Amino acid sequence: MKRSKGTPRSSATPPPATVTDIAVSGVPYPKPDRSDHSPNFSKTPENDVIDIGWDEGILSDGRRYRVECWAQDQVTSLTYFFSTRGLENMTNAGGSNMWSVNVVVGDDEKTFVSAQRPLRPYGDQP
Repeated sequence: MKRSKGTPRSSATPPPATVTDIAVSGVPYPKPDRSDHSPNFSKTPENDVIDIGWDEGILSDGRRYRVECWAQDQVTSLTYFFSTRGLENMTNAGGSNMWSVNVVVGDDEKTFVSAQRPLRPYGDQP
C-alpha cells in the first residue's frame, strides 16, 4: 500500500486482511493473512516506507497475531494484526473482523521499545 510522504501508516486505511480459520485451545480464531502485502525495501518518491521484518505468534488467549516492522520518516513502528472474534464492539466501518495496532518503536533520537525477540526477514515466509 502506497502512502504519500509524511503520511503515517496509521492514518492510511490498511488493505483488508484475508483469514484462515484455525483452532487453538479448541477456540477458532482467524489467522491474519497478509500474503497480498508486497514489502517495500527501498524508498521511492511514490513510497517512502521501508518494510523491515515480520513475525507471527499466539497471544495468551490463543488468538493468532502477525507483527510487521516498518520505518517511515525516521520513525520505526510495529503493526500487530489480530482477530477481533470474541471481542465486543470491535469492528471497523467496513465490517472487518481484523484489527491492527501500531506501536512506535523509536525515532531518530530515541528508542521507546526494546526488541524481545528477533523478526524474520521478508522472503522468509512459512
